[in-house]
Amino acid sequence: MSRREVTSRLTPHARRSLRSEAIGSPADVQEAMVRTIPGLENARIVQLGYAVEYDYVPPHQSTATLETKRVAGLFLAGQIN
Repeated sequence: MSRREVTSRLTPHARRSLRSEAIGSPADVQEAMVRTIPGLENARIVQLGYAVEYDYVPPHQSTATLETKRVAGLFLAGQIN
C-alpha cells in the first residue's frame, strides 16, 4: 500500500497528524503506515493500537440526576465531559 493510499484511508483528523490519532485506524492501514517510514519497511507490529472515543453531553441537556432531557428514562453514567 502506498503512502497516498494509507493517508487516503485515515480520518481527516488523523491525516493532519500521524501520531496518536492514527492508532485507531484499521490493522492494514496501521501496518502500511508504519512501513512507509524509512527503516521500518519490514517492521512487525506486535500489538495494534486502538482508539477510545468520547462523547460530550452539554450540561443543559441533562438533569441534576443525570437523566437526559431528550430521552426520558435514559441516565448518563461514567465520565461525562
